[in-house]
Amino acid sequence: MVTESVRRRLAAVCLLLYGVLLFLGFVTGPDGAEHVPAVFRAEAATVQLSAVLLHWAIVALVAALVGLAPLLRGSVVATIGWGAAFLGYVNASGLLVGDFYDLALAQKAPDAVSTAVMDTAGGLPGFVFGFLLPAFLSHLGMLAVLVVLVRRGFAPWWTPVAVVAGIVLPFVVAGQASAVQAVGPLVQLAGYAALAARLLRAPVTAAPRPVPA
Repeated sequence: MVTESVRRRLAAVCLLLYGVLLFLGFVTGPDGAEHVPAVFRAEAATVQLSAVLLHWAIVALVAALVGLAPLLRGSVVATIGWGAAFLGYVNASGLLVGDFYDLALAQKAPDAVSTAVMDTAGGLPGFVFGFLLPAFLSHLGMLAVLVVLVRRGFAPWWTPVAVVAGIVLPFVVAGQASAVQAVGPLVQLAGYAALAARLLRAPVTAAPRPVPA
């Protein structure tokens, strides 16, 4: 039987692992926002490494959510947010498989064909509403989870701010080098590290304070 102490330790480790792997995934990714076939061919090794690192980063965050679940009991908002975050991050992890198909197309098909296939796949309703939209909704779900954790004393007030800022920053600097975009994951790591530290210090016997839905 997994005790609450062990569950919190695992959640803390997974939160830190998420931030580190996310940072490495961004650093090893291609520069800029236009990942055209020529870029995939030129950086084939790092494209694969980046996709794998980002995939396992999200897997770590999903595992962290499982460990955080008992701390959210009694809050309808947190429960809905947890479900949105969990399902959304599972979908986001699956999106990384697409990088390998994009790379294969870039290596085996003419650029015009590769681009047409990528654009067509990216616009299919099943992809947009079944994978992409849930992946983005995961951020809203995680924000709800973090706000409740702050109100219950398991995270400092600035953790949600840091996580949101870290998510938004790569979009703001999308045209810059990957090292610049990777600042976003570092900001997220700072926020999640503070949460992890609180998880390890908080008394296990303390029951979460009820939060109105």
